[in-house]
Amino acid sequence: MKAIKNIFLVLGILVTVSGCDYLDSEPEKKGTLEEAFASVNSARNFLYACYSFMPESSDHNGEPQFNGASDEVCITSQWATTWHYSKIANIGSQTAADPIYNYWSYFKSPTQSSRCKAYNLYGAIRQCYTFLNRVESVPGISAAEITDFSSQAKFLIAYYHYLLLRLYGPIVLIDREIPLDATGELAFPKRRPYDECVEWIADRLDEVAPLLPPIQTSDKYGAPTRAAAKGIKSRMLLYAASPLFNGNSEYYSDFKNKDGEQLISLQYDKEKWKKALDAAEDAINEAHAAGHDLYTHLQAPVGISDAEKGYFNHRWSLVTMPSAGNTDIIWAYTGSRMNIQQMIAPRGLSQGSTTVPYGGLAPSMQMVETYLTKNGLPIDKDPSFQYDRRFGITTDPETGEKTVRLHLNREPRFYADIAYDRATNFELDGRDGIKGGKGYTLYLRMGEINPETNQTNGNDPLKDNITPNGYLWKKYLHPNTSFANNQVAVRATAFPLVRLTELYLNYVEAYYEYYGRLDGQALIYLNDIRSHAGIPDVETSWQGIAGKDYREIIRQERTIELMYEGHRFFDARRWKIAHLTFNKVQKRWNCFPAGFTTQSPQSAENYLTLRNSNEPTKTFNVPQHYLYPLDSRDININPNLVQNPGW
Repeated sequence: MKAIKNIFLVLGILVTVSGCDYLDSEPEKKGTLEEAFASVNSARNFLYACYSFMPESSDHNGEPQFNGASDEVCITSQWATTWHYSKIANIGSQTAADPIYNYWSYFKSPTQSSRCKAYNLYGAIRQCYTFLNRVESVPGISAAEITDFSSQAKFLIAYYHYLLLRLYGPIVLIDREIPLDATGELAFPKRRPYDECVEWIADRLDEVAPLLPPIQTSDKYGAPTRAAAKGIKSRMLLYAASPLFNGNSEYYSDFKNKDGEQLISLQYDKEKWKKALDAAEDAINEAHAAGHDLYTHLQAPVGISDAEKGYFNHRWSLVTMPSAGNTDIIWAYTGSRMNIQQMIAPRGLSQGSTTVPYGGLAPSMQMVETYLTKNGLPIDKDPSFQYDRRFGITTDPETGEKTVRLHLNREPRFYADIAYDRATNFELDGRDGIKGGKGYTLYLRMGEINPETNQTNGNDPLKDNITPNGYLWKKYLHPNTSFANNQVAVRATAFPLVRLTELYLNYVEAYYEYYGRLDGQALIYLNDIRSHAGIPDVETSWQGIAGKDYREIIRQERTIELMYEGHRFFDARRWKIAHLTFNKVQKRWNCFPAGFTTQSPQSAENYLTLRNSNEPTKTFNVPQHYLYPLDSRDININPNLVQNPGW
């Protein structure tokens, strides 16, 4: 049997039963319940099958929040939506009759069923209850195994409900295995009010947390812990306290069940922030007790500056496995190697990399501008940054190469996460900036040959498999990954589902929103994050600077620290700013003009000319796109369901 560190890859015996109940799973798989629970090993396989419904977070198309569905990412226009379908949600092409993701049931897109994701989380929930109702009868199973197995299944029930809540808002709550002969509202339940859903899921997480272990052994780091359960609760209560769900009469005054029951509260309740604050504190205490701490890269060179330490801490924070000492990651998706790495790395660095990688996913210009200066300030607040001249061409004093001011004097996280033309230290092929030597320098102008590798870095006038705006992600790209000779040798990483840094940020935000100030433990946590990032603390950075807005400071810090981890899609929504930011026309550099050759390459002045992005026009309608649509086929099957507003 595979170890649980590969738990999300193990399907085991995927046993379901079919019937008229609309919450049934996809039609019956082979096997019987008797076989599934005939031994401890077969029961363990059934439990592993409960994990198989987990959304594929490390797939570049795995979930709607990652690539192209928010304002974090710019995608090459050459990648059609039939292949790169995660961007469909952000260009107004999705409909309730054809949602590109379905967490609710097993219905797939009728237009591109081979591409979309149907996670069928209600089928997953049913399978978990099936497991709980039978695990105690397994021959030879011990009391410890019953507790271990049952706690995992109970956690998954709560977690799958949470995932549905996060995407759809008010959901159906399932508290048992529904009988196949059920009728009425038991067979066709209605959605419950959002606050009731939050309370129900929180209660389930509270119930299961003490049953989970404080830490997992190295062969089970894909399984949840107490801190993971409390961390999910912390995030959920933070969302519940936020403007989208806390007294949002602007969007949801008419969002009701068919019997008139209001589904999202219209009255603001400040105490929801206190609940979120208390939950964050509880999760942090649990994590600390289990040995979790902010990540420090212990292999960094000796005697380097605080800024250089910040670079190494951040650069390695998401590519270092929990089993290798990454104490920041509390719970991770370990289902597959990160194919995101293949989508973000450029060609022409690894020797012989002419067809892979693809390098067509890039951080948006908006996110490039979001990172702070080296002084720990937003670029439009730092008087030394020359914000109005940020797109002007200048000379990098360290390399002597031409670049723009936007790329100079930025914080360490900027250089750890993002690369651009003439950026140095692009870590790949084991060139890790430490023992493996300095990383590559990028040459991205049309017609250029990288003098070190004697290959182009994907600068193709056809705009295929090339950075669409002049930037590349480094975040998630393991320095030891290689694409030599067009072979994909991706070093495995763990995609973080919960990490301590997020819990600190949850605490900071809830504290400020409840008390209206930033001090005490909240300020300590925020400054701890900044210290690990190699930038000054808040008080030092903002001393004598006008226009200090603590809410914006906190939100910007959260956006930077959790960049490209799946949070921005939901954070911008819960803050009710998504319609202001997701619709923006992004900018790019003049990345792929025609007419340049290896004999006559593009000049810096031509390349560093600001253009509008050539991405498809983005669309974000209010209130429609704040919540995801239920598949209209699910609505048609269940007469008690109502659709989300605008769909």
